[in-house]
Amino acid sequence: MPGLIASTLTLQSIMSVTGPLAAELGPGREITDRALAPLPVWALGLQKITSSAVFGLVSTLVVVPVVRFVHAPGNTPEVHVGNWPLLLVTLVLSALLASALGLLLGTAIDASAFGALIGLLLAAATMLGCVYYPWTALHPIRWVQVLTLANPLVYMSEGLRANLTPSTGHMPTWAYLTALTLGTAALGGLALRRFARRVRT
Repeated sequence: MPGLIASTLTLQSIMSVTGPLAAELGPGREITDRALAPLPVWALGLQKITSSAVFGLVSTLVVVPVVRFVHAPGNTPEVHVGNWPLLLVTLVLSALLASALGLLLGTAIDASAFGALIGLLLAAATMLGCVYYPWTALHPIRWVQVLTLANPLVYMSEGLRANLTPSTGHMPTWAYLTALTLGTAALGGLALRRFARRVRT
């Protein structure tokens, strides 16, 4: 359940910013009209990150009951939330990280190749994102466990796993919170700089 929520949150947050951005930065340059607003260009990028994060969080409200109540007989997900504030912080940071990644991808990938590349990237991220298994289960294959640390989805899945199913193995709280916080700041800053450059050129 935590992995499916994390992957849905990631997919929806990324797609809700990259889809419109591809059209706005396309041949029609629709983004130019918005850049004329009395706001710095980076604020437009920040608005895109924020709105797509909200969209991703709303999408989890649809997914949670589906995952919770639609399952094979005898396989009811065992969910226990021990710390609601920590769960909310984890969800918000995950949504912001995915949205910042979406803005970065939207400014870095050419619109014509976007569909194929984003599908390939998301498929690889999901398979190595600890969606279907905890990060601790990779310990016997140490090099794969270390390699997955470059995948932001790992920290989202592990953060939700720690908050929703704490009895299963999961990454330490300090580790996933640090990665989500620093990752959001780093990717967000890079994405906003690239966005401002693309809008001005």
